[in-house]
Amino acid sequence: MADHLWRVGNDSAESERLARAWRLSGFRFYNEVDSTQTVARRLAEADAPAWTLVAADYQTAGRGQYGRRWSAEPSSSVMFSLLLRPLSPNAMGLLPIRVGMAVASALDRFLPVAPNSKAYSWVKWPNDIILNNAKVGGVLCEGSIRGENSYAIIGVGINVHRFPQTWIDPNGIPPTFLEQHIRGSISRLEVLGAVVDSIRNCRDLDSEELNLPELEEFALRDWLRGKTLTSPIHGRVVGITQQGYLVVERPDGNNDLVLSGRVAVKS
Repeated sequence: MADHLWRVGNDSAESERLARAWRLSGFRFYNEVDSTQTVARRLAEADAPAWTLVAADYQTAGRGQYGRRWSAEPSSSVMFSLLLRPLSPNAMGLLPIRVGMAVASALDRFLPVAPNSKAYSWVKWPNDIILNNAKVGGVLCEGSIRGENSYAIIGVGINVHRFPQTWIDPNGIPPTFLEQHIRGSISRLEVLGAVVDSIRNCRDLDSEELNLPELEEFALRDWLRGKTLTSPIHGRVVGITQQGYLVVERPDGNNDLVLSGRVAVKS
């Protein structure tokens, strides 16, 4: 079913209004595109300014981490790529965590309030958004480090309305949809606006280390914390460092750091 977000693709005046309201340098919406990441990369290479947003109703070749395809039906999901220009490579490496927390915080706005709970949406290091032990979204960060011409492309996908799953990873986390966790109806345009606003409100996207408030928030949302990993190393997750590395306690009591990559959780 088409919604307000879909109609933006047929109304340039509305997309310009939203760009002003969301304080974007530019907002491009496509009813159909191969990948918002690809479009945003082309814009970055053509010197587009930071805070240029590319969104789509449907992607024919959307992608997630590790070369996996991000698959969604038309009019079902929020799918966008945001162009940023971090000041340092170290800051770029922390974007998946910072943007992941921003997305989780934005989704919290739509969820019923749970008594005695401070965090409702969870973050699975390094890039998944979790609701009720199922994956509702993900963050994909790509970029280029070339001095003053460096850029980062932040891709975000959020399952909003239910659609048939054509492929499910038997070893991964099952999918879920935001509308399954709320009361009443929800608009993808509302979700997109909330996420952009939440990213805007990040404390400092250019800092080379996570500060104490960020570490405290991540600890609240850390879906892996306390779980046992079977890959890439065996041990219990105890948190992350200021540089965003995953801290895993081995059976012998020593800690190891996981710098990047896919993690597998023991059943």
